[in-house]
Amino acid sequence: MGVKDAYTRIAEQKIASVYEGERLSRHTTFRIGGPAAALVECDTLSQLTNVIDIANGCDCPWTVIGKGSNILVADSGYDGIVISLGRDFKRFAFVGIDDAVMGEAGVDSDANGDSNDDGAHDKNGQSGVMVCGAGMSLGRLVQETFKRGYTGFEFAVGIPGSFGGAVCMNAGNKLHTAGQVVRSVLVYRPGEGLNRYYSEDLPWIYRYAGIPRGEVVLEAEVRVAKGNKAKVQRDMETELSLRKVRQPKGLNAGSIFRNPVGDSAGRLIDQAGFKGYRIGGAMVSDVHANFIINVDNATARDVLSLITVIRNRVKELYGIELQPEIKFLGFA
Repeated sequence: MGVKDAYTRIAEQKIASVYEGERLSRHTTFRIGGPAAALVECDTLSQLTNVIDIANGCDCPWTVIGKGSNILVADSGYDGIVISLGRDFKRFAFVGIDDAVMGEAGVDSDANGDSNDDGAHDKNGQSGVMVCGAGMSLGRLVQETFKRGYTGFEFAVGIPGSFGGAVCMNAGNKLHTAGQVVRSVLVYRPGEGLNRYYSEDLPWIYRYAGIPRGEVVLEAEVRVAKGNKAKVQRDMETELSLRKVRQPKGLNAGSIFRNPVGDSAGRLIDQAGFKGYRIGGAMVSDVHANFIINVDNATARDVLSLITVIRNRVKELYGIELQPEIKFLGFA
């Protein structure tokens, strides 16, 4: 058994929408990458668990991707099933705020039997909890909270990607991160079922929430509070302006390397003389050296070669081994 068996079973049983040989370049912000054996869009929790169970039963590799904003896919693609979270995982609900539910959460937040309502909301409707599906875009989350007058997500304006990805990566800026507003995270643990992590259960370190590999984030509860809408707008505009100045335009996957302790990957790469350096269609940004831009139909090999050259040179010059922040899919 293998990939073909898994794909055939999923398609024949009509469990979810299946796209055989889907090019992953269409699903990444780099616009780079070959085909997946199959891309499966799961709209419901039942579809997701069935697809994963079939894949595991067939010894077929699988992975879940969000908006593809921090991933480099191999030119040969991925010989496995790529899962995309659809309809139910893009929903949201405001809970306990003026007693008004503004949307519908994708998964029952108490599906594991835990209610734990301590601190869910105050009596004046000034603070509460927003339940967000993992497939919801971070941009939509920012806008939905802002237009209702809630604060807490100003730091996320301009960050691409899905909410689930932001949680897993503990996305944010130098002062604020996802982990500071997350109250709990609901995951699917293949072979076991649903499990809820409360914020204090996870380490929430730099660019890593601590959710174990192989578990799938379904939704998370985040703390929100009423704010001064004019101030929230000013803060969002300031954050967005800073991102526009500091971060390049063009096809890219965000920061390539994690910042080493006490230093900046961008500074080290810049000092090593790499701004504007190019291999094939991939170029180190001349705006921020920790970004690689697909300037001319770059291949994954171009990007990987550039990453390797940068890591070797920075280690040679400064004795620091830069660690990738982006994820790699389909590489041996």
